Amino acid sequence: MRELSKEYTIIIVTHNMQQAGRASDFTAFFTMDTDRAGKMVEFEETRQIFTNPKHKETEDYISGRFG
Repeated sequence: MRELSKEYTIIIVTHNMQQAGRASDFTAFFTMDTDRAGKMVEFEETRQIFTNPKHKETEDYISGRFG
């Protein structure tokens, strides 16, 4: 995948946080609101999302407190 990503954009949809952390340069976190499915909460470099997320909702999900 790393080799392919030099020439192609690759999108992976996963709920596996370890896989997302290993395989991505950027991460987007989506969730559902009561009135809106597919709400994007945060998009950032993967390192930023996993070490210092900007939104509590993102932090709760990646730490296993939610989801």
